[in-house]
Amino acid sequence: MSNSPAELGQQPPADSNKKVPLSATWHLASGAVSGAASVLALQPLDLGKEQLQAGLKSKAKIWGTVKEVVRTDGARGLWRGTTPTLYRNVPGVSMYFLTLSRLRSFVGQFPQFRAKGAPLPTDAGSKVKLTTAGDLLVGSTARTGVGFILMPFTLLKTLSESSTSLPRGSSASHSSLSALRQLYTSGGIKSLWRGAVPTALRDAPGAGLFIVFYERGRRLLGIRGDGGGGAVGGGVAGASASLLSTLLTTPFDLIKTRRQISPQTYTSLLSSVAIVYRSGGIRGFWEGGGLRVVRKAGSAGIGWAVYEGVVGLGESRAKLRATATEGRSGGG
Repeated sequence: MSNSPAELGQQPPADSNKKVPLSATWHLASGAVSGAASVLALQPLDLGKEQLQAGLKSKAKIWGTVKEVVRTDGARGLWRGTTPTLYRNVPGVSMYFLTLSRLRSFVGQFPQFRAKGAPLPTDAGSKVKLTTAGDLLVGSTARTGVGFILMPFTLLKTLSESSTSLPRGSSASHSSLSALRQLYTSGGIKSLWRGAVPTALRDAPGAGLFIVFYERGRRLLGIRGDGGGGAVGGGVAGASASLLSTLLTTPFDLIKTRRQISPQTYTSLLSSVAIVYRSGGIRGFWEGGGLRVVRKAGSAGIGWAVYEGVVGLGESRAKLRATATEGRSGGG
């Protein structure tokens, strides 16, 4: 009878299907590439959405808004607001994916949030299957926390794209930091977090629902819960999940935009709701929603495809290194 590797004093061969957790650096890098790719590809849609929701083009059709921007500012005008968006999205998406990964591992330690039969996370980088409540908690906490930290850049992005509430030229000829200083000088530190409450009301349920839909979509597509499935599956699941969650949270996004752009008119959350309802009825809460849905679904599709692809590359490299290390140990 042949002896096992352990009986021969050797290490067993590496399990090719074993999950190799990634370092924080890989999650941060994956998020940065993901965030930059989605911003550069879809900024024109975000610009149109902000102008429609701001009420600047309330009667215009989507393509009419795009044509007017091109006629006024040229094709480059479609990417107005890209710089503050990159300032927010590149570190923001990096922080989001890292926080999401770590929160999943932490929350997965509690049996009430861990799916039945799912193993305990082995370390901070492990991904574990959670219950619906666990996915809601992780998604809403990660997105809301990161969104609050980066709120000043969200405000600057909104003002830059709407071309209101900042003196002419401040978003184009001045740096973004200069514009932030101007906002601080005129309204104090509190002004940099203007619209934070409706943003949190939008982000918390929206992000939680997104993760719930995303994880369910992965399972329907037959994608493994440990990060397998690659870029295509992540992109399809991300776009589908974003479509559903965005439709449900568009009213909060509209209120946030109105409060940031016209704080003198939209003085509080309740008064903003009343004004929107009086001017447009129930449909008024979805003003600009078409562009937002298209942009968000596209952004999630691109973002999660890039993220899953880069993470998959990192996992493959980590497995190769682990196999090589075990091989050297066994050979020694």
